[in-house]
Amino acid sequence: MSSKIFIAIVCHKPPDLRQYPECYYKVLAGSALNANTKVFQANNDFDYYDDSFIDNISNLNKSFCELTVQYWMYKNIAANILGIVHYRRFFKDGELASINEILSCERLSSIMSEYDIIVPTKRNYFPFTIYRHYKIQHFSEDIDLLSKIIEELCPDYVSSFKMVMKGHSLHLYNMFIAKRAVFKEYSEWVFPILFKLYSCNLHTDRNSFQSRVYGFLGERLFNVWLFHNKSRLKIKTLPVLSVKVKSETVKIINFLSNFVTRSKAK
Repeated sequence: MSSKIFIAIVCHKPPDLRQYPECYYKVLAGSALNANTKVFQANNDFDYYDDSFIDNISNLNKSFCELTVQYWMYKNIAANILGIVHYRRFFKDGELASINEILSCERLSSIMSEYDIIVPTKRNYFPFTIYRHYKIQHFSEDIDLLSKIIEELCPDYVSSFKMVMKGHSLHLYNMFIAKRAVFKEYSEWVFPILFKLYSCNLHTDRNSFQSRVYGFLGERLFNVWLFHNKSRLKIKTLPVLSVKVKSETVKIINFLSNFVTRSKAK
C-alpha cells in the first residue's frame, strides 16, 4: 500500500475510539493467531489491516508485541511517513490546550516537515537505573544477553547501550513516527538483534506477561538507537494521550511489590 502518511493504530481488540484522523489506520497485531481475528469479526469490525499480510512475523506477536506491526510496515507499507501508536495510546498535540486532542494529520505533517522522528515524552525511573528497573520487573539475564549480542552484531553501539542502561529515563511503548528512511534504518538495525535474541528462546517457560520479553527489550533498544544517532537526527518529543490504561499509581504499586519480593528473595 502506498500513501503519504500511514500511522498504524496497533490493536488486538476493537478499540474504544471509533473516529480517527484520515492518516490513521487500524492494524490488527498478531492476526496470524486466529483468536485475535475472531474478536474483530465477532464485533463486525472489518475496517482494519492485519499484520499477517505478505512479509510478516505476525505469529511472533505474543512475544514481540507491537513490533510485529512495525516489521509488517517496514516490509510492506510504502508511505513517506510511517508511525506506530496504540489503540489505547496516541500522541497528542502539545500545543493544544485540550489533553484529549489526538495529533492531527495536518499538525503531524507540519512537524515532520521540520523533524525526522517524533517520540513520546520520557518516563523517569529515578532513583532506579534502567538496568536496575528491568532487573526488578523482568530478568537481568535478558539485558546481559542483549549486551553480548550488541557487542557481537553492532559493537559501535556498546557505549550507547551502557549509557542508556545507566540512565534513569526511557521513551516507552515502541511508539514513534518517522520519515520512511529513518523508519527503515531503525528497523534494519533492531530486527536482526531481536531475531538473534529470539533464537535464544528467552520467551519459553515464562508467563504471558514475561513472555513479551522482545517487546520489552525493543523499548530499550529504541532508546539505544536514538541515543546513538541523536546528533544527526532532528527529534520531536510529544506527550502521550492514554485511553483507559492502567493508572500510573497501579504501575508504581506493582513495581514496588516486585522490588520488595525480589529483595526478600536474596
